[in-house]
Amino acid sequence: MAVYKKDAKRSHVSLGSFSHTSYQVDTALDISSAVHAYKLLDDNTDFIQFDSDSPVRIHFDNSATDTITTNNLRYPDNTVVTEAVPSALKPNVYVHFKQITSVAAKSLRLVER
Repeated sequence: MAVYKKDAKRSHVSLGSFSHTSYQVDTALDISSAVHAYKLLDDNTDFIQFDSDSPVRIHFDNSATDTITTNNLRYPDNTVVTEAVPSALKPNVYVHFKQITSVAAKSLRLVER
């Protein structure tokens, strides 16, 4: 269990205080029936925000090929998630999504920041 001193200082980074003003709402991605969906991110994108109709796995890399495995991170449905784009992969960063449980007629909304 973590113990905090009363006067301990905490640092807080606000996700709303980006150093740039880019905000791009992308077309919703079809993730129905566990299909592989991906998006080539803008080179200026530092963060993505997404919300999915179904739980998904996510992966960043430099290829449009489906590279998602069961080892990739899992994200819940109906939750807005903010994720940093790995700067070591820039430029030409692809983000991949795949539905965990195959369900028809599901989509994922994506915002680049």
